[in-house]
Amino acid sequence: MRPSAAAFGAEAASAPRRRFAVAALVVVALAAAAVLAWRSPIARGYMLFHGHAALEAKIFSGVALPVSASACVNCHEGAASGGPRAIARLDRTTFSAPRTPRGGAPVSYDEASFCRLMREGVDPASVMVSRLMPRFDVSDADCAALFAYVSRRP
Repeated sequence: MRPSAAAFGAEAASAPRRRFAVAALVVVALAAAAVLAWRSPIARGYMLFHGHAALEAKIFSGVALPVSASACVNCHEGAASGGPRAIARLDRTTFSAPRTPRGGAPVSYDEASFCRLMREGVDPASVMVSRLMPRFDVSDADCAALFAYVSRRP
């Protein structure tokens, strides 16, 4: 037995509704994934490092930097031309092995020493870093997220 023309018409009319419902579910799922990624500390650290989220900073003289100038990526990534980088790349190698800066005792970064560096400009060996490094007004959560990201970068 063949379906009636009316039944076929009703089925054909429901196909666009199904496609719309599937598309709506996909959009909702992607939005939920984006919200969860935003809440992840590593994802938040990525956003801060690359300037997709604001980091307030001042240069040593106390002058506030524009948010676009305070992104870590501006100084701690390779030059766009592929030339050498003047400032250390921030990655897991930087944070994993103890170093002996300025001939002192071996030190390594942990979250607390990283956040102290960000806020006060003092490294784990209790030495003031260059005045070129901005001092950041960063919350504990954002500093932890930034450390989580940079300490895991390949």
